[in-house]
Amino acid sequence: SRGVLEGQGRCPGEAIEAARPYQVDLSQHRARQVTGTELLHSDLVLTMELRMAHDLVTRYPALAQKVAPLRTFEPRGGGISDIEDPYMLPPAEYDIAYETIARCCTALGARFNT
Repeated sequence: SRGVLEGQGRCPGEAIEAARPYQVDLSQHRARQVTGTELLHSDLVLTMELRMAHDLVTRYPALAQKVAPLRTFEPRGGGISDIEDPYMLPPAEYDIAYETIARCCTALGARFNT
């Protein structure tokens, strides 16, 4: 997990709580800025937002075949769209975001297990 903004902030309490049902402990997680080297050496770069995918490919054209918005793998269909960042929103919004992330990751994983 990386971001494009500088900083090493902690996860909000709502994010930590929403991750628990998925057996993910975010209590020690710190945001870290991604580097160009990490991106270029990655096999797959998933973003939460379409804008971020576009920005990364604009900045690093070599990523064009490696970048995809996570919602590309949404099994419920409905087209490609953002997974909204629930930061500073009510706890229920974190639950919605995590449910979406889990569905997309499960569907993505299934593609590799076929």
